Amino acid sequence: GKEIGFAPCRDSLLICGARGAGKSTICEQLLQQLLAQSYQCCVIEAEMSSAQSVRSGVTAFGEPHEAPRLTDALNALEQPSTSVSINLAALAVETRPIFAEALILQLQALHDRVGRPHCILINQAHSFVTREAASSTPRLSEITMIYATSEPQLLPTQVVRSVRLIVAAGDPVDAPFPLSGELRELAVEPAQATTA
Repeated sequence: GKEIGFAPCRDSLLICGARGAGKSTICEQLLQQLLAQSYQCCVIEAEMSSAQSVRSGVTAFGEPHEAPRLTDALNALEQPSTSVSINLAALAVETRPIFAEALILQLQALHDRVGRPHCILINQAHSFVTREAASSTPRLSEITMIYATSEPQLLPTQVVRSVRLIVAAGDPVDAPFPLSGELRELAVEPAQATTA
């Protein structure tokens, strides 16, 4: 494996691999490094386990059986030192992309106004990022976007083209999906994920 180097607030990443390949480990390591460097982060996910939503230095909104309120998360992000995790597990599967799109639009507006959040990490990105939401991706160029997915082929083309680095977790030979030939593929060991 190799070390992952990227420039926060400029580079975006796609972390992909089969279930159990180490995507979550890579994401958590990158997130902890960004938080340690005082970057404000927003994690969007749908975790059925409450354990995943407990992160040091991150305020959690939403539970497996309680939907998050968008205004609560946005109010928390008004504080520069507050990072948030937004768990959409309690929402119906078909409404999660709608909520995520509204959230991303609000995060763009917040970033336009105050320059934060610095990073948005979307776990299971193929479940949340629609073609409509992806059309606003160019406006997110000053925010580090980290898309984690086991199904990168389901992501909108605009999202895949917006990333500067693809990280293939696990053994790329065993990957159950083809990665685009036009993008650089980098196989890494989860323990070597670092910010530059």
